[in-house]
Amino acid sequence: MDKCDIQINKTTRNTILAMTTIGTTRSDVANFIQVLRKIALDCEERARNFSKIERSIHED
Repeated sequence: MDKCDIQINKTTRNTILAMTTIGTTRSDVANFIQVLRKIALDCEERARNFSKIERSIHED
Protein backbone atom coordinates (compact mmCIF):
# COMPACT_ATOMS: atom_id res chain seq x y z
CA MET A 1 0.00 0.00 0.00
CA ASP A 2 2.75 2.43 0.92
CA LYS A 3 4.95 1.38 -1.99
CA CYS A 4 2.20 2.01 -4.58
CA ASP A 5 0.46 4.93 -2.83
CA ILE A 6 -2.96 3.26 -2.72
CA GLN A 7 -5.34 2.63 0.16
CA ILE A 8 -6.90 -0.79 0.62
CA ASN A 9 -9.93 -0.96 2.90
CA LYS A 10 -9.91 -4.66 3.78
CA THR A 11 -7.69 -7.61 3.00
CA THR A 12 -7.72 -11.33 3.54
CA ARG A 13 -5.22 -13.92 2.43
CA ASN A 14 -6.70 -14.11 -1.07
CA THR A 15 -8.75 -10.95 -1.51
CA ILE A 16 -8.69 -7.18 -1.25
CA LEU A 17 -11.54 -4.72 -0.99
CA ALA A 18 -10.98 -1.42 -2.74
CA MET A 19 -13.61 1.29 -2.73
CA THR A 20 -14.17 4.27 -4.96
CA THR A 21 -16.14 7.43 -4.34
CA ILE A 22 -17.81 10.02 -6.48
CA GLY A 23 -14.54 11.94 -6.29
CA THR A 24 -12.53 9.14 -7.91
CA THR A 25 -11.07 10.33 -11.19
CA ARG A 26 -10.30 8.41 -14.34
CA SER A 27 -6.59 8.79 -13.62
CA ASP A 28 -7.12 7.34 -10.11
CA VAL A 29 -8.74 4.25 -11.66
CA ALA A 30 -6.01 3.99 -14.30
CA ASN A 31 -3.35 4.19 -11.58
CA PHE A 32 -5.12 1.49 -9.55
CA ILE A 33 -5.31 -0.82 -12.57
CA GLN A 34 -1.63 -0.18 -13.30
CA VAL A 35 -0.72 -1.04 -9.69
CA LEU A 36 -2.77 -4.27 -9.83
CA ARG A 37 -1.05 -5.19 -13.09
CA LYS A 38 2.39 -4.57 -11.56
CA ILE A 39 1.52 -6.69 -8.52
CA ALA A 40 0.31 -9.51 -10.79
CA LEU A 41 3.49 -9.38 -12.88
CA ASP A 42 5.64 -9.39 -9.74
CA CYS A 43 3.74 -12.45 -8.43
CA GLU A 44 4.20 -14.28 -11.73
CA GLU A 45 7.91 -13.47 -11.75
CA ARG A 46 8.32 -14.79 -8.20
CA ALA A 47 6.35 -17.93 -9.08
CA ARG A 48 8.65 -18.63 -12.03
CA ASN A 49 11.58 -18.72 -9.62
CA PHE A 50 10.00 -21.13 -7.12
CA SER A 51 11.83 -24.28 -6.17
CA LYS A 52 9.99 -27.59 -6.54
CA ILE A 53 8.98 -27.50 -2.87
CA GLU A 54 7.79 -23.89 -3.08
CA ARG A 55 5.82 -24.65 -6.26
CA SER A 56 4.11 -27.61 -4.57
CA ILE A 57 3.16 -25.48 -1.55
CA HIS A 58 1.91 -22.69 -3.83
CA GLU A 59 -0.23 -25.05 -5.89
CA ASP A 60 -1.77 -26.57 -2.76
